[in-house]
Amino acid sequence: MYEERAAVVEALQRTLRPSPLPSIPRVALGSRYRPYGHGLAVGGDFYDVIPVGRRRWAVVLGDVCGKGPEAAAITGLVRHTVRAVVHQAPKPHVVLDALDPAILEEQSERFCTLVYDLLEATADRTTMQLACAGHPLPVLLSSSGDARAVGASGTVLGILPTVSAPTVSMELLAGDSLLLYSDGLTEGGGSNPLNDKELLRLLRSLVRQPAQRMADVLADVSVARRGDSLRDDLAVLVVQAA
Repeated sequence: MYEERAAVVEALQRTLRPSPLPSIPRVALGSRYRPYGHGLAVGGDFYDVIPVGRRRWAVVLGDVCGKGPEAAAITGLVRHTVRAVVHQAPKPHVVLDALDPAILEEQSERFCTLVYDLLEATADRTTMQLACAGHPLPVLLSSSGDARAVGASGTVLGILPTVSAPTVSMELLAGDSLLLYSDGLTEGGGSNPLNDKELLRLLRSLVRQPAQRMADVLADVSVARRGDSLRDDLAVLVVQAA
């Protein structure tokens, strides 16, 4: 009975784990994911990169309120809803407008913050349409070493009947990196978390490093500073223009 139960749990968790990152021309991706708790491979934080046609990708990173199986259930709902919608209408406001009622209908008293990036990579430029629904703003690290938050703050998903999340268009130049992260990176518990200023300073020190190394260093530093006191899920995703 226990073996059968473990097999069921493993099968369910497998469908909720982050999917392998796709290959994007002229763009490198890096990621790290660490759920809170022991014996659980999924949580409330998640990310996804979904091909949308030949030249566009939906880049998503979000955080469901709470931890554990209950949060993971809403995580699954959000991920699958995004994947169902983006192939029909990938614009940020359409995706967020579809997610909000889907979460509300669950009546779970859980909400979700999310950053959505519609990425378009052509032979000569990489452009993005960013929308943030109550989520920490992404950080742009330029090839010159300047780091700053980008985008505009919006309302969270699953609380109000309508969503207000302005879309901001921008271009990712060669050597630029965009960091998407959950607040587990900076507010995951413990007495010595990585605050926003330290995050920018650390990111500047990684200028021109590969995307995966950036993700690894950011996650490792955050976890090391708190040791076993990590009290939240953690997700990091780096998008870097070649």
